[in-house]
Amino acid sequence: KIENQRAHAERKLAVQHAQDEALQAYLSQMSTLLLEKDLGNSDKQSEVKTETLAQARTLTVLGRLGAARKGLVIQFLYETSLINKDNTVVDLDGANLRGANLGGINLSGADLSSTDLQEADLKEADLSSTNLHSAHLSHANLREADLTSANLQEADFKETNLSGADLSGADL
Repeated sequence: KIENQRAHAERKLAVQHAQDEALQAYLSQMSTLLLEKDLGNSDKQSEVKTETLAQARTLTVLGRLGAARKGLVIQFLYETSLINKDNTVVDLDGANLRGANLGGINLSGADLSSTDLQEADLKEADLSSTNLHSAHLSHANLREADLTSANLQEADFKETNLSGADLSGADL
């Protein structure tokens, strides 16, 4: 029994280590695109290639990460203005954000349309003016989230916790 517990702990640690390495590699690659390729500010032909590469890397890494690390990727993309709804550089359409830990963070004005946010923790998050059109939010925790003026058209809220959420001016 002790040996099984030790083996389980080692497997869990190996998974966490692999996720850390994937996240570090992703951040390094994205930093290169931001700094060397001027992601979001280059000429049209190279911009399309760079944005496609950034999107592919992002969708791939999100599928490999756990809840907390997915939250770090989204926060990075938001803080570098890559998922701004008015000028989306990295399209997250279909992104696997299932179970992501996004509680309490500011994503105001982000484009999270058509993302898989099932079982995500978004409690107390600032999602004001965020585009959540066609997002899958079933079983998500949006308790006390700020959803003022958010686009929630065609979003899936099956069994979603919206208690205390501010939906003022939201487009339902």
